[in-house]
Amino acid sequence: MDAWLRDTHRNTARVLDALGVTYAIPSDSASCCGALHTHAGLHDEAVKLANTLVERRLAACVNVVPHVQSVYRWNDKVEHAEEFLLLIKTYGTALERVRTLNREMNSYDLPECISFKIDGGCSAYLKWLGNSVE
Repeated sequence: MDAWLRDTHRNTARVLDALGVTYAIPSDSASCCGALHTHAGLHDEAVKLANTLVERRLAACVNVVPHVQSVYRWNDKVEHAEEFLLLIKTYGTALERVRTLNREMNSYDLPECISFKIDGGCSAYLKWLGNSVE
C-alpha cells in the first residue's frame, strides 16, 4: 500500500506540474518528507552509509557533518566522543527501511536514529526530495 500511495502522489504531482497547478505536499506521515539523524564513529563508515542510502534511493540527500562532539552516558559512565553526524532527508514511506539499513551498517551497539517530520519548506525542494526517494 505504501508504494501505491507514494506512486499515486508522484503521478498526481507530475500531472499538476504539467498543468501549472499549485499544490501542497501531503502532511500524513506515510507520504510526507522526513529527516533522520544518526552518528558514525568513523568518516569512512559515515560516507559509506550516506552513499548506500542515496544509491538505493532511500534518501534524496545525506549531509555528513564532521567533528561533532558528543557527551552521553553509556554503561553507567559519562563518555565523550568525536563523531560524524548524518542528516538524512527522505520520504515517509522509506523511514523504516532507512532505520533498518542504519542498524545493519552502523558499527555502534545502539545506533541513534531519530526521525523528524518536515512540515514545511521550499516546495520545489520538497517535490525534488519526494521524487528522489523510492
